[in-house]
Amino acid sequence: VGADGAVRAMIPSASGNTLYIAGAFGTVASASRRGLAEVGMLGNSGITGLGQTALFEAGADLRALALGANRLYVGGTFIVADTDQDDEPQRLAAVDLSTFRLAANWMPAIDDGEVRSLHHLPDQNVVYAGGGFTGIGGSPRAGVAAFNAQNGELLTWNPQLAGVVDTLARSLDRTALYLGGQFNAVAGVPRTNLAAVSTINAAVLGDWEVAADGEVFSFATAGDAEEEVQVLYVGGAFNAIDTSPRPGLAALTALAPEREPPLTVANPPGRFFNSNDVATAGQNCNDDDIPLPPGLFERELLVNVGRSMLRRFQMAGRTLEEEEVRDRLLLTY
Repeated sequence: VGADGAVRAMIPSASGNTLYIAGAFGTVASASRRGLAEVGMLGNSGITGLGQTALFEAGADLRALALGANRLYVGGTFIVADTDQDDEPQRLAAVDLSTFRLAANWMPAIDDGEVRSLHHLPDQNVVYAGGGFTGIGGSPRAGVAAFNAQNGELLTWNPQLAGVVDTLARSLDRTALYLGGQFNAVAGVPRTNLAAVSTINAAVLGDWEVAADGEVFSFATAGDAEEEVQVLYVGGAFNAIDTSPRPGLAALTALAPEREPPLTVANPPGRFFNSNDVATAGQNCNDDDIPLPPGLFERELLVNVGRSMLRRFQMAGRTLEEEEVRDRLLLTY
């Protein structure tokens, strides 16, 4: 499978058997597909009917995708094909995946700029869009906006960002939205290219404050709600995060779901993720010195549990006579 132009965004289908791709192409595998196509995965290199009937005029440049309930949200710059409307560029739309047609009731009027990122929160029925725009249908919305996932209605949620948003990610408990791009303030609060805001009221979350000295282009998250370490990977054209050298790539601790007792303070939110604090393949771990809140546990025991097979591989077969693995037991009543 090959495209005759740039592929700017990809997302797997709900089945996991196909991949939606978007970009500035006109054909995929020699078949006409203007800006949007669905291709096979897992050894199936064919293409499906998505885009066979042209949705956009030639020259469409799609930059963002988000998957909803039988809908594919698309963002970029494009002109809708075969309509009686003026050939005005559009920037945001939804494709009905049962008909491969644009959803008639979902095309918010973005006044200028372009959409560069999308994120769908199904349990909140919201689609977030980030980009270089400054208004939606005449309402001020700089860089990021939220829409009803069903009817495209602009929501009152508004972080009042000063700049451009290139990438979006959510916290594991869905109460925070991470923003990455090129900006210097959110709701008047100084934030340089990285920020976290509430998905409820768009307020800047003060316990996640970190700065990148260049534009942030992409996010990836790792972890789940049951783990004590959640990581936000950040990619971009920066050389440092705060004052620490991190050319192009960094890993930061993400905001964790609220629960009792509070998470370990070894990696406070927004600081660099330290892989020494968790057992990871290829790196030995010693958590004996991780600080604990005073009075949280009644007793602490260290139990020798033998020798580690992981450590055996790390030491390339050398003797393990001096190596011990201990479980740290923290007891309360």
